[in-house]
Amino acid sequence: MAAMREIFEAVNKNWAKGLTPTDYLTIDETLYSSRNRAPFIVFNKSKPAKYGLNFKSLNSVRATYTHRSHMYASRPEDVKNATSHYLTSTNDYVIYLLNHLIEESGSPDILVGRNLTCDRLYTDATLVKQLLTEFKITYVGTWQTNRKGFPAELVDFSKREAPSTEIFYEVNGPLRIVSYVAKGKQKKGATGKFSKSKCTTFLTTMEPYHGITRDDKKFKPHIAKVYDTTKYGTDLMDQRIARYSAKSKSNKWKNCVWYYMLDTTRVNSNTVFSKAVPGKYKTSFDFGVELGLSLMKPWIEVKPLIGLKSHVMSAAATVSGHPRYNQAIVADETGEQNLIRFGKKAESKLKCRDCLKECQGENYKINSRKIPSVFSQCELCGRIVCHKHHLVQMCISNCFSKLVDGTDV
Repeated sequence: MAAMREIFEAVNKNWAKGLTPTDYLTIDETLYSSRNRAPFIVFNKSKPAKYGLNFKSLNSVRATYTHRSHMYASRPEDVKNATSHYLTSTNDYVIYLLNHLIEESGSPDILVGRNLTCDRLYTDATLVKQLLTEFKITYVGTWQTNRKGFPAELVDFSKREAPSTEIFYEVNGPLRIVSYVAKGKQKKGATGKFSKSKCTTFLTTMEPYHGITRDDKKFKPHIAKVYDTTKYGTDLMDQRIARYSAKSKSNKWKNCVWYYMLDTTRVNSNTVFSKAVPGKYKTSFDFGVELGLSLMKPWIEVKPLIGLKSHVMSAAATVSGHPRYNQAIVADETGEQNLIRFGKKAESKLKCRDCLKECQGENYKINSRKIPSVFSQCELCGRIVCHKHHLVQMCISNCFSKLVDGTDV
């Protein structure tokens, strides 16, 4: 990751300053599709891409925006002299993302009063208390039974009814544990038979309500609904990235990191622009097209025309609409102006006359044989000219002198 570290951190700083985090945040993994032979390619069967680069990102839920991201780059060879970017545990990832967001945004209270939602990979009792005391952030997440600090009394739920909910409070502490047992699904082809019930345990520092939901007929507790509605921030970001991606096939992992930054920046800029100018772009595709054109047009309009092929200039004229690509104005002896069109190819290949003139002298026969034959010809006089000696299908040596001084071609 050292090859892309500097530019990756610079892009992350701009992300941190672009938008104020919303009241609900989430940290999750983004598996950016890549099958390169890099040592840190990750396999995850639950992700659509299966193989790819693993980015752990901090996202807003109410606005599709990535505030900070960190790429997993495997274990370094020299662990003792590793940089601060090497993280060993999921707790370190969470603290790393939050600290860098506070530092790069320039506001120490930017995360005060927010809520962070994570899955069972990041949930830990020590981390949850640290978030509340140091960052003033509440937490909601599922808790895995084999994690440190999980109560042994909640591991066995075979004697509990399904569906049912139990809430436990820490004595003189901020932790709340909500244990929910869901009824098993009915087996196919067997009436009245259900699979084993499953238990989901939530760890939170929010004050859970004692009510249950009835809309989905699963009688979920209140905290389960909070988790479901505040966990999708990263998943929504992944969907918008994958739908219109700038990614192309490449055997270099550094290019994949670059494509991830481009895609994420496009979605972030779309979110910021839609909040600043609501209603201008109805879809993400329209914004992406306008963004691409705004980046290309300034360079297309100043690019030299010498040596460009006709189909390249036709594409540039279609994209930019600039008159210098679809016409060139010349003045004849009567003062009338004629249009120079993109010409047709010659019937047979011949050698450029200007190139033959340049190689006159000693070893003319040997040098002239090295000159390639071309089809391109001048639109005014019909002479065969190579790409080096033509301008908008017009030969420089014979017809360029007819251009009016100062005319934009």
